[in-house]
Parts: sequence; structure tokens; C-alpha cells
Amino acid sequence: LSTMFMIHPGTGGCEAYFSLANKLASSFSCFGVDSHNLYNEEKIYDLHQLATYYLKHIDQVLETTGQRDYHLLGWSLGGQIALEIAAILEQRGYKQIKVYALDTVLYDEHLISLSANVDTEYLKNEYRHYAKKQHFDESYINKVVTNIDVEGGFSKQFICSKLVVTKVLLFKAM
Repeated sequence: LSTMFMIHPGTGGCEAYFSLANKLASSFSCFGVDSHNLYNEEKIYDLHQLATYYLKHIDQVLETTGQRDYHLLGWSLGGQIALEIAAILEQRGYKQIKVYALDTVLYDEHLISLSANVDTEYLKNEYRHYAKKQHFDESYINKVVTNIDVEGGFSKQFICSKLVVTKVLLFKAM
């Protein structure tokens, strides 16, 4: 089986992929890449640094499997992180890279200017309301809400280089 790394979305961890990982189990050994910033006091604010940090751990897993191809799946922010990991891999000379991006938006100058007016307190309150209805643990809710500002900053950062050999499959929810 090929190995797939499922990179956490914004406002949460990789637990969002549990049912998808089960459905893909006949084709992939799935590993969740959980949010560093969600579970650590020392935050990483730079997209490239975060992707490099995750890639170090991904490479450790792949070393044990002997595989040389990369399958990276990310929903929302996770897709942006997966694309940054792919850019780093291309810079290292890797050519067997596939990214599966689910509802991922890459911001350009126009979208960045539009997002300047986003009311993050409103987003935090909306998330808190949703999470309580889902019966999420209060400590988890607080971690996610605290992390919203950190993750919001990633949308204003661009992928470090143009992807040339990476195969990207974009899924858009309807």
C-alpha cells in the first residue's frame, strides 16, 4: 500500500479525516499530520517553517516504509500546507509527489485585501457555538479558538515556489 499523509485543516486536528482514512484503507496506509500549533505553546507562524517541520516527520515515517513517493492530502488550510510541502520537495529534486486538495483556497492580493475586514471574533464565536453543539470537549474548543488567529495568518502567505512536477487534484465541495 502507498502511504498517504492527511494534513490537518484549519480550526482543528486530523481527526476530521477518520472516516475518509477508513474508506481509503484498501489503497493507502493513512497517517494524520496533526496541528503543531493546536497542541504546543510555542507556535509556528510561518507557513514554510510549519511545512518543513511536518515534512521532517513525514520523512521519518517514509524511511520506515522504504517508499519514495509522496501522497499529501489536505482540507482547507491542510491543502495549502500540503502544497508548500510539495514545493519544498520539488526544490529537493523529488518528482513523485501527489497532492489531493479538498476545498483549498490560495489567496492572491485581491483575496488578501478582502480578508482584511474579516471579524475574527465573530469567527471564534461561530466556531465555539458549532463545537458546543457537536459536544466537543471544552479544552479542545479553547485550543482551537486560541489558534484561529495563528492559522488565519497562513492565508496571507504564498507557496514558496511554483510547482512544476507535482500532480495536484483539487476537490471542491458542492
